[in-house]
Amino acid sequence: MIAVQQQWQLLTADIGAAFLRGLTFQELSSITNQPLRQCSFEFPRRYVEFIRELPGHSDFNPDCDELYMLKPIYGLQDAPRAWRMRLHISLIASKAQQLTTDTCLYVWYVTTVECSGKKMWGALSTHVDDLKITGTVDFTQFILSFLEKEFGALKVQKDKFEHCGLIHEANPDGSIIVHQNHYGERLKPIDLTGVTLDQPTAACSPMQCEAYSSGVGAIAWMAQTRIDVLVHIQSLQRATKSPTIGHLIRLNIVIKWIKRKPLHIKYHRLQTPNLITLVINDAAFRREDSTGLAMRGSLIALAEDRPQLRGTIRLMLVDYYSKRQRKVVRSTFGAETHAAADGAEVGKLVAYTFAELLTPGVSAAQILRMEAEGRLPTPLHIITDCKSLYDSLRMDEVQVPSESSLIMVLLQLKEGLRTGSIRAISWVDTRDMCADGLNKGIIARRALRAVATTGEWELQHDSQTFTEATRNDVTAEVVDSEALSQARQQASLKS
Repeated sequence: MIAVQQQWQLLTADIGAAFLRGLTFQELSSITNQPLRQCSFEFPRRYVEFIRELPGHSDFNPDCDELYMLKPIYGLQDAPRAWRMRLHISLIASKAQQLTTDTCLYVWYVTTVECSGKKMWGALSTHVDDLKITGTVDFTQFILSFLEKEFGALKVQKDKFEHCGLIHEANPDGSIIVHQNHYGERLKPIDLTGVTLDQPTAACSPMQCEAYSSGVGAIAWMAQTRIDVLVHIQSLQRATKSPTIGHLIRLNIVIKWIKRKPLHIKYHRLQTPNLITLVINDAAFRREDSTGLAMRGSLIALAEDRPQLRGTIRLMLVDYYSKRQRKVVRSTFGAETHAAADGAEVGKLVAYTFAELLTPGVSAAQILRMEAEGRLPTPLHIITDCKSLYDSLRMDEVQVPSESSLIMVLLQLKEGLRTGSIRAISWVDTRDMCADGLNKGIIARRALRAVATTGEWELQHDSQTFTEATRNDVTAEVVDSEALSQARQQASLKS
């Protein structure tokens, strides 16, 4: 992979007055084949003389003349669209390729002799007028020069900057850390002075409800990087309509945790040329008399391909989530099965994106064909700590479980293994599971935080891996205690 072979620059560019640089109403109409929109406006009378001083407008009369906008600007619903289309047209003109899996991502390729084909030159992501750019030195010089020619002066920051509320820091070793610790430091717990804390079920006052909603919204913004509190954010959000004093107390606990324990996500070079899309799934199910709660959580990462899961697995987080189950479940097995199926779907989207990045000019139909034939560049590898689910999928024929409605979900996963769209499934010991912190509140966050901050997942116990292609069921034994101790020391030093 090109990103592994050479160190790229990382920078952000802000385009000033972006909406003023968008397409005109006439250009929008021509491109979209929609009727031409006319938008007139009024302005304060004190500007009449200014209009009359313009060439050809000396006889302007505000009582009978109208001023029409040439292009949509701030305040009009067309403005973001006009700007986005203008930016897209310019980037495509610079030979960029827009990804179909994420239309906000653009990639440039160059033809090289040593690679006998095209290799990635640089990439750019868009968020309104904020652009994040990475690539070789000559690419960043090219794209900045191109953007300045198209849109004027840019506000450029390199190596360490804030982009869309996230701090990006590029390190000399080529690794990058992303965090929101600066935002977390500014969070303030809700003032509980005068609140009767020994009555947690008491309803909040209107003012306390407002403070609670504001506080939950503040910590929800940190869900972009704080994977250690995702499950708490999700839990607190469910109570925004009618919070109690107990919810206020829990919110303050989460805020204090965020302030006391900063966290970052590390992206670093992966050494092996063969990489996989690793989907680490876990679920939680709580049986109750009248209601139940079923949670699912997944870590989706780009990881080094290993024949066996053992020791320290190097990876980079790409996506993650903590959500309630989309379907009704009646058992832990049901929760784990649905979580694995949902995680596989998200993992496939990530694998599709890497297929686009690593295969210049590939179409959506070709990516689907690659998946059906088990030829995705970063094949899908599913991880679960549910031994019964693993045993069900390694059987020659899937048996109908006691919760019979799950048979179709199991068959879907089994078909993925048989076709190769899911290359392998692994069972790991619950004591090694790092994704359980995404759906359980009262457990240690050590493993989850280590995956984020070090980019490494340490397996201390036996695991098993099954792949349908070779009918291979392998047990990976844990490394010896001395090697394990050394690995722990290295991970501690890196963090």
